[in-house]
Amino acid sequence: MDLHFWNTDRLAAGDADSRRRFVRIIGFGARNSPDIIGLSEVKNTAFKSLERFADDHSYRLIHRRPDGIESHAVLMISHSHRVHAKNTFMWIDSKDESLDGEVVVAAIEDPTGVIMTVASVYIHAPLPTVLGRVSFIDGASSGWR
Repeated sequence: MDLHFWNTDRLAAGDADSRRRFVRIIGFGARNSPDIIGLSEVKNTAFKSLERFADDHSYRLIHRRPDGIESHAVLMISHSHRVHAKNTFMWIDSKDESLDGEVVVAAIEDPTGVIMTVASVYIHAPLPTVLGRVSFIDGASSGWR
């Protein structure tokens, strides 16, 4: 399987400079038409441009809908891949209710039938941050990640 992943961050399109940066970054990230583009910090101002780009280049967007919280993790998955399951998770700072982190995850199948899990992660919290308890299929191994 030939799988390409590109990750970028801090996308905005609120003014002329940020729109030029958006075009430059997305254009670079999408060159050679990767199957998946992960975006780790998309500002609300960039969503309309991102949706147009996805429509024009045959990508499906997976993300939490834009709301009052300014940053969003996004997965752009080629229409050549089937999405079996998807979800978003976020955690909010208890002091000021800002976004500390967000994960967008999807189980996808490529055209050859290979199934895999992909994710885009945005973390603003000081490291180390515990993302979750990991249990392996053998039942004997586990840990924190």
